Amino acid sequence: MKKKYYVLAATMAAMCALSACGKGNSKNTKTTEQATTAQATTEASSTTEAPTTEQATEATEDTKASVSDASVEPVQHSDEYDPVLMEVYNMIQGGINPDNPGGYNYIDAESGIVEVIANADKNEITKSLGYVVQDISGDGVPELLIGKDNEEGKSEIIEAYTFSDGAPVKIFTGTERSSYTWIGDGHFHYNGSGGATDVATGECHLSADGKEIVWDDYYYTSESDSGEVQVLHNTLGEQDNENSENANMTEEEFGKIKNEYNSSKLSWSSIGNVAK
Repeated sequence: MKKKYYVLAATMAAMCALSACGKGNSKNTKTTEQATTAQATTEASSTTEAPTTEQATEATEDTKASVSDASVEPVQHSDEYDPVLMEVYNMIQGGINPDNPGGYNYIDAESGIVEVIANADKNEITKSLGYVVQDISGDGVPELLIGKDNEEGKSEIIEAYTFSDGAPVKIFTGTERSSYTWIGDGHFHYNGSGGATDVATGECHLSADGKEIVWDDYYYTSESDSGEVQVLHNTLGEQDNENSENANMTEEEFGKIKNEYNSSKLSWSSIGNVAK
């Protein structure tokens, strides 16, 4: 009997020892797993490095570039120019009086608006003709540009106004033979033609007060005394041989300046929205 008791006691002691050992291993295993997880987390955190100064600078420069390339946000409406816009709208809807084509407050007979309305369908021009009100000159006074995108997809300016002394004041007008196209950054490209040997092209911008055009370059062709076509240059914006210099340019080079230039598109608001 005692022998059986000793055997039973020994067996129970062995089982207890095994049980205690199992608990210790479980605890150690759990601790090891936690340590491994913590180490992996630390390594992952150290792998994700913060942007270097150079990378941060490049990101900033990219942001600056995207902002500087963006067009100036247009003012969708400006009460100061309502009289001009309503006059244009009413001219489109009512047609031009052939007996008095210039009998308006702002749009005169020489205006490109008259030319456009006379040669287009009323519904078509109501949709295609647009306007933009934004500060082109940078003087804090928004200018009014009236125009449309031409067949080449370039934004052509037909009328430009500023606001001075309590009223809209015309800056320039563009026509089929004397056109202004929006380049961007406050500049316009000009193309003019008075005949086969009387062609002009150039670039201009508005004066600081927005009241007149300032010419960066003005090229034009003129027939010399020997009968040859020459290209002259000035910054006056007019054909003045005495105050111009010979550009020493071939007709082909002149043609590239005239036709191959960068342009930007304006975000027109339809003239049809004026009466809404």
